[in-house]
Amino acid sequence: MRSAANRARPSRPGSVSGPLAVGLSTLLLLALLLVQRGGGLLGASPAAARLRSASINPVEVVGADEYFGRVRDAIERIPYIIGPYIGADAEPTAAAIRLLRPNKILQRRYKDPATRKTVDLLIVHCADVRDMQGHYPPVCYPAHGWVGKAAEPSQMPIEGTLFPATYYRFHRTVDQIEQRLRIVNFFILPDGRLLADDRDLDEVSKSRASAGLGSAQVQLIFGDNVTEEERGDLAAQFGRAIAPVVREIGSGVGR
Repeated sequence: MRSAANRARPSRPGSVSGPLAVGLSTLLLLALLLVQRGGGLLGASPAAARLRSASINPVEVVGADEYFGRVRDAIERIPYIIGPYIGADAEPTAAAIRLLRPNKILQRRYKDPATRKTVDLLIVHCADVRDMQGHYPPVCYPAHGWVGKAAEPSQMPIEGTLFPATYYRFHRTVDQIEQRLRIVNFFILPDGRLLADDRDLDEVSKSRASAGLGSAQVQLIFGDNVTEEERGDLAAQFGRAIAPVVREIGSGVGR
């Protein structure tokens, strides 16, 4: 049985409302509206064509419910304090939950009170891999006014191992002020693989059993005042914090 995304959580420093909550939820919701199984607003785009041709209905997997519960618990245990950064949650919108049908969504902004620098952590785990396809930065952010400056192969350090990721850079001008957005993005599969982009999800969606164990997407979104040198150190710190989540998702139902 699919569980709700928002279960009771342990005590936390605070939750976020206002512009942050609207911003994160709007970006996530926008990605959902742009890519639906029938093609949505993307119409005949390559992403929509891949989605229609590759996906099949998954089958129930023995032990899947227990596995999804372990994943939810692991995500909920991500610490609210990472180095000098203190986290506060932004609640996903009801529309985002309805459209994405997540097993669990985490949207949290971490802020260093001394420097006011920020890192947003977004983790979405879907029990059906088809619900994740096409929902990633090159689709979502440009549609929200961000212009892609570069998409570069990158690595995410987790427990001493460098895993493939993609580093996206976007910019936009609002009221004659240029804003920058830097994102490290990757996907986690239940067979333990980490993917740099969503293309390999197509292969997973062709297997009824694999598709039924879902996938997760992780985004680290760095504030405009975070330097490139700081970004690498922060990625390592956040990699250590989310390592239990990566392990849990990658464990599948093999326990």
